[in-house]
Amino acid sequence: MKFMKLKNDDIKNVSKLILENNFNILKHAFGTNKIKASKRLEKLIRIGKNHYGYDNIYIAYDSEKIAGLFVCYTGKEQDERKKNTDFLTFYKLMFAYGYLKYKLYVRPLFMRISLVDVKIDDFYMGDIVIVDDYIGKDLEKYLLKNAIEVAKTKKCRRIVMDLSLEKTKEKKFYEKFGFKEYDKKTELIKTETIGNYFMEYTLQ
Repeated sequence: MKFMKLKNDDIKNVSKLILENNFNILKHAFGTNKIKASKRLEKLIRIGKNHYGYDNIYIAYDSEKIAGLFVCYTGKEQDERKKNTDFLTFYKLMFAYGYLKYKLYVRPLFMRISLVDVKIDDFYMGDIVIVDDYIGKDLEKYLLKNAIEVAKTKKCRRIVMDLSLEKTKEKKFYEKFGFKEYDKKTELIKTETIGNYFMEYTLQ
């Protein structure tokens, strides 16, 4: 198993994997048509300098096959990105989402339910995805152990993640690994309640 940054050739497959992993929440940002939603997410990955940018994605490769992945960044990297995103990149990002939808609906929604307070020395880890063939083969532990090493090299003090409400099985796994729930946010969208648990892992 190899652990490394996302390869450019795999961006299309990664966008599909991330979307499928968290569709109940991501459909509110990218739409319910999975083909179109995956293409919108793929654009964000290719553009970079955003939550789903290629620069934030790490992959576990089994030979050349994707076995699992996670999205991550530090609070410091998040602040630097906000300050240094040029107008052209900002325009591309807004176009990928749909500017009005993003400003009037998507961003306010995700500000209410998502982890927004990533402190400067935090390591945010999100969208942990295990490909079906590797479920139950300790790949989650492999990814988490590598995430801890990356976070330590970036001199972070804790790892934080948001976990959608329906993922109770995964929540128990992370708690067994050493994560603790420190907050929860929910939002009623029409007749559907969506939201996240917020989990933290203190680094030694």
